[in-house]
Amino acid sequence: MTRIVCLANSWKHKERCIAGIDLATGRWVRPVTDLEDGRVPRQVRLIGGREPALLDILDIPLAATGPHADFERENRLILRGAWRCLGRAAVADVLRYCDPSARILHNTLDFVTVPLLKSLPAGRRRTLQLIRTDSFAVQIKGRREWGGNA
Repeated sequence: MTRIVCLANSWKHKERCIAGIDLATGRWVRPVTDLEDGRVPRQVRLIGGREPALLDILDIPLAATGPHADFERENRLILRGAWRCLGRAAVADVLRYCDPSARILHNTLDFVTVPLLKSLPAGRRRTLQLIRTDSFAVQIKGRREWGGNA
């Protein structure tokens, strides 16, 4: 079992993408399935009929690595077994995992490309990041079509 504090539960192709910090190592972990895009189906992720929530402390059966680990080293394949929620972390507990980097995901775009990731040394590649900010604003530049994958 790998124990994480859940820091992401987002939509991915009508299912979910879960991620968090491994409490033993302090590194990001993204539990993924062997489906083409790694999405995590409902029957795999629900704990007592409930979605994993932000700041939940979860025990998840995970392999040591997962698909696309060459550029998404946080990917860990989900193994058979039930997920368990052991409690909740406080916001103050996760602040130490904030990245002080000036750039979010290596650039100023709203996404990071595989070629960009592969151009970086393996130890510097990031596809997940926790940022602390004292000031936040959103600017809407125009409608983007997401192809119904949300």
